[in-house]
Amino acid sequence: MEPHPEDPPSSKVYKAAVRERHLMVDAYGSSAGHAQQGLHELFVDLVMVQQWPADEAELESYLRTRGSHHQEKLKRPHGQGESISIQGFFEAKQDGQVPKTVLLEGIPGIGKTFIMQKVITEWASNQMYNQIFQFVFYVKGQDVTSCQQDISLTDVLFSGFKETSQTLKEAVLAQPEKVLLILDGLDSIDMSDRQTSQDVTFDSKLTPRFLLRKVLERKVLPEASLLIATRPGTLNCIDAIDRHVTILGLSQEGQRQYFSKFFRSERLATEAMDCLQRDQDLITMCFIPLICHLSCRSLLLVSDSLQRQETTTEILISFYMYLLGSTALDSDHFRRLTGLALHGIKQRKVIFDDQDLRSHDVHVTTPTSCFLNKIPSTGLQSGARYSFGHIALQELLAAVYCVISHGVEDPMQLLEDLLSSKERRTDLMNYGFDLFMHNIPIEPLLAKIPDESHLMPMVRFIFGFVNGKSAAMLGLTPSPELQKKMLDWSHKALAKKISDDELTLLLYGCLYEIQDDSFVRRALEKKDWFYIHSCKSRPVDYTVVSYCLPRCEDMTSLCLSNCYLGIQGLKNLLLVLPAYSRKLKSIDLHEDTFGSEGIKLLSPLLRTLDLTELSLGMNKLTDDCMADLSPALQELKNLKILDLQNNCFQGGCVPGLLGILQRCLGLERLVLATNQLGDAGVKLLSEGLKHHGSNLQVLWLSSNGLTDACAQDLSIALQANPSLSVDLSRNSFTDQSIPSFLPVIKNMWSDFAESNNFSPHGRELLTSAKRKVHEQERSRTMSSKLVTFIKRLKGPPH
Repeated sequence: MEPHPEDPPSSKVYKAAVRERHLMVDAYGSSAGHAQQGLHELFVDLVMVQQWPADEAELESYLRTRGSHHQEKLKRPHGQGESISIQGFFEAKQDGQVPKTVLLEGIPGIGKTFIMQKVITEWASNQMYNQIFQFVFYVKGQDVTSCQQDISLTDVLFSGFKETSQTLKEAVLAQPEKVLLILDGLDSIDMSDRQTSQDVTFDSKLTPRFLLRKVLERKVLPEASLLIATRPGTLNCIDAIDRHVTILGLSQEGQRQYFSKFFRSERLATEAMDCLQRDQDLITMCFIPLICHLSCRSLLLVSDSLQRQETTTEILISFYMYLLGSTALDSDHFRRLTGLALHGIKQRKVIFDDQDLRSHDVHVTTPTSCFLNKIPSTGLQSGARYSFGHIALQELLAAVYCVISHGVEDPMQLLEDLLSSKERRTDLMNYGFDLFMHNIPIEPLLAKIPDESHLMPMVRFIFGFVNGKSAAMLGLTPSPELQKKMLDWSHKALAKKISDDELTLLLYGCLYEIQDDSFVRRALEKKDWFYIHSCKSRPVDYTVVSYCLPRCEDMTSLCLSNCYLGIQGLKNLLLVLPAYSRKLKSIDLHEDTFGSEGIKLLSPLLRTLDLTELSLGMNKLTDDCMADLSPALQELKNLKILDLQNNCFQGGCVPGLLGILQRCLGLERLVLATNQLGDAGVKLLSEGLKHHGSNLQVLWLSSNGLTDACAQDLSIALQANPSLSVDLSRNSFTDQSIPSFLPVIKNMWSDFAESNNFSPHGRELLTSAKRKVHEQERSRTMSSKLVTFIKRLKGPPH
């Protein structure tokens, strides 16, 4: 607690009243299960900087960043300006001067009001600014400007203290330099039209807007300090701003703290962070505390785990609707604004000038400033500049333009352009090897194909607005013609196997955003495979997967490779997979990192399926997992392929593997590459293969730390199973093992000799033996064909 001088009696009375009035706040409206909380329980420090942006290019880069890149910028704000805390607002600057006027700017919903409430409650609790100010007054601009009659500064500051107003005013006038006026939300105060002829006193009755202008012009109570909160560029021509602070928002750590305070549980906070991190647009926008709050409210506790109940489109619309409040945009003006947003997306533009606004007949009014922010001048350009709060918000508004009736052709052309670009790029990459063989460089050819990836987030929002709930929130009615065209496009896009992971994620994300059961089922009709491979190591949104899977009614093959589902994602998956117990033949959960806990969850389901293929590679599985996995897999009588590569298995898993081999008699391929079975494990496996036999045709044992010590055991096992071929590459066999391997050299894969520790002589010996076996097999094949040919010449027996 900050030490402070003894307060005068009037200040003590005022502080007590302030604590009672401001300490309890309603965080953007109450929500079910979350009662009103104190400010100290909700507040999270925001990233704030001075002298930002340094230039327009820096701002443009910031507006374009998404996901982890955006979080990294917030994590290291020093590159965007000098970092500052609330406590530092009125600290002396480098030249020793103590600021009297501090301007705090930030886009709508970024937390300006919370910071102002934080200042006054901390002061009233003797924790901030007590050595600087004896009185701190909080003035909300909207409350003042909504007055219908002339008012004075006395009315504004002391209206809630009628019995002590005269005493308070006398104390303020006695030491006005010890007063801080917090002016929150002065976005609509026009400072360009100055009227200086009128003398103003504490009790002068003026129109509300004119009174606030006089406070800002220092014509009334000029000795007081000012802390002013406003949207970027909306408060013009304030004289003598001593410190200009920009709020950048919540850092990744700040978001985690907010989730923790909202849910009052570290476990749920972690789960919420994981859930939202999977939606790149949504987690990016959570740097805005209001969107962070709305995102938390969209997560409901179902069966002791959090599940999203709203789409990203719905959350962002709620954000705008909250900001607008009772103010409504004129429909024509709103259309023009969304047209400007679409123009920017098409031109890959996030900063607009006056000419852009004039060409779309957009006027920066008070409602418009909820969407479009004026950029502070850096002195390097002429004329005003504007931007939407972030490119994701611009994409949302651009999507709105596309779905209103007079823009029917726009979305379809965008969708076709996107799909055509991806198809052409895929086709070119498929011919990449042929082009390379003919010495034709692929980069110039790729450069000729337009990359329309910048349209992908907006396409997702277009689908979001065909969702009836989202459209209704903004009073839109998507045309049936547009819906039919989008369904046809979706069916066509999902039927193609385009090797573009980002597009695949987008397509399923679009189906989730639309939230139309009939639409999604028809889009996935006759699709017998469901394939998602995460791109750029970004976890797949398991909310999207859980929504789309039950509507892919003809699915027989499921691949969620490299998706990092984790335990929560696996739980969601297990809720929908039982419906496919009769149809599903193949599951690939490669690189989902769910470990032993995941195997315990998955094993009961596996018992109910009739799989022929299962891939659980790169899931951090250990020997302990086999206690649950082996009994479950032994029930899969038709299993042909089992992939357990790149796990943490050691020799202790072998008894479980042998149990699978003995019961799954149809198993043809067993992939154990890149584990650590070691010599002891492979000896035990070889013993089982030798005595029990199996129909196994291919066994992968590469990169398992094998040495000459297990060579003889392997050789005996392969002689007992002559149809079994084995991959022993990238181990540590030496020339000492050659006598053991020569009798079964035909069972070895071609790179066996080159990828172990054989000497040049040993490699030549193994290669020659392999070549000799091939020649013998080719000779036998030719002899067999010759016999068959002669029999045909002789004709059938008489």
